[in-house]
Formats: sequence, structure tokens, C-alpha cells
Amino acid sequence: MSVTTLQVIFLFGEFILNKYFNDDIQCFSCKRLIKNYDEICVACGAKNRQNKQSYLVLITFLLCLSFGYVGLHNLYLGNKIKIAFTFLLLSLFSFLLVVLLQKTNKTN
Repeated sequence: MSVTTLQVIFLFGEFILNKYFNDDIQCFSCKRLIKNYDEICVACGAKNRQNKQSYLVLITFLLCLSFGYVGLHNLYLGNKIKIAFTFLLLSLFSFLLVVLLQKTNKTN
């Protein structure tokens, strides 16, 4: 049985498609194949532990580089504690800046 060039191309294409475009994963509980975006396994009802939102590293880096002082990258990543802390500090800084500017305007 000889393998033709067309069969080799077909097998290689199928390998690439399965490797990079396959959205099936194994359930950690029952080891059956489930979709990556499913929240629970259809067979056993276990939660999908691999269902995490993926973030683009480039977008995160550019947000951090451009708006890192305001914490916009934390907003993108969903770090609620860091967002609240940054908002509190920026509000405090803005309030103190307004108070100081009002004092300097009154002295002039």
C-alpha cells in the first residue's frame, strides 16, 4: 500500500486543523471530550476548570505601557481589588490637587 502525496497533504492538514483549531478538551472528572467553552461537562456535570478567559498579552502590555499610571490594564484583566485601590488613590489625589489649587488661588 503506497501513500500518495495527496494523502500526505490531507493528513498533514488534518493534523494542523486538529492541533490549532480544536476546541475539545478532556473533562477532569470523567475524561470524556467536552468543548472548551462549556461551563460544565454534559456527561458527569463537573465544572470545567479550564474555562478561563484568555487575555491577549499584547493588548495588556500596550494598555500597561500607555495607561499604566491609571491602572487601565487592571480593568482589562478584571483585577477588582486593584481597580478599587487605584480609583481610591486617584480620587484622593484629585481631591488634594483641587484643594491645593483653591488655596493658591485664594492667596493670589
